[in-house]
Amino acid sequence: MQGGFGNTQNGTNKAAMTAFVSIAMIEAGVEKTDKSLVDAFRCIDSQNYQDGYTASLVAYAYSLYTPGSSRARQAYNTLMVMAKGMY
Repeated sequence: MQGGFGNTQNGTNKAAMTAFVSIAMIEAGVEKTDKSLVDAFRCIDSQNYQDGYTASLVAYAYSLYTPGSSRARQAYNTLMVMAKGMY
């Protein structure tokens, strides 16, 4: 599955797809300590993205994975800056 967000100006956008699948896994009840989820969020953290769609997926994924964490707040704040047009 690639959808409409698979490619960005800098090549393949792994963060969006990984966040999308991670959200589905968390909502399906996969334990947050499962190696696949831990690795997925490590992958998300290693990606560079500058589009609002990816930022929204990442922010939502982190809000499910580690609600209230500094990383979840950072992802949310990044999204809010983009929404205000200051990014």
